[in-house]
Amino acid sequence: MANLVVKDIQKLELYLPSLDNLVQHVDFLGYNDPRVIRLISNLKIRWTSPLSSTCSLNIMGPKFFQIDSLRFELGLVLFSYGSLLRERASQVLHTDLVQSATLFRKAAGVYQYLGHDVLPFIRAKPSPHGPPEATSSVSSVMSLICLAEAQVRVQDSSSFTCSLIVSYYVVKDARRGRGASARSLGARRKKSVKSAHREKNIKNTLCFKNK
Repeated sequence: MANLVVKDIQKLELYLPSLDNLVQHVDFLGYNDPRVIRLISNLKIRWTSPLSSTCSLNIMGPKFFQIDSLRFELGLVLFSYGSLLRERASQVLHTDLVQSATLFRKAAGVYQYLGHDVLPFIRAKPSPHGPPEATSSVSSVMSLICLAEAQVRVQDSSSFTCSLIVSYYVVKDARRGRGASARSLGARRKKSVKSAHREKNIKNTLCFKNK
């Protein structure tokens, strides 16, 4: 499952630059250009919406939304990209908190770009019953959610690091304490040995004088 998410992310990262270049080229030509009109009229871009209630309640299968706009395609691809980044961040949560936070922040940036720079400029506006993913408000909410999730991961990572530091110094102090105790015990033993030698020398001297 994790590998599938990574592969899907890689595919979108290859597709998005080409799609973005095409959108910019069409914007440069203008939507009154005959070539652009012909291109847009033949797009037939269709998407399903996981966030739409009609997708889960329709027993005949998922409902498809069609908006003949390259920016609509770019918008839905970006929304999918952000969702995959968020899913990947959740997958690595228990193994790499730093990477998880980074992916959540990246997803937040994707949603913010989508809501501010892509969706507001869709010429063929989605209907009120269109996909929620094509609205700027949903993208803004998703961006805030991802930022909040990233902040939580950063705090978890900091707490974990502090715990490691505390544990390190506790162990270090314990070892230092054991080392000090060992040195103290060694000094006492050495002192005892010296005292024993001194007493033995005194006894030998007394015995010699008595003779």
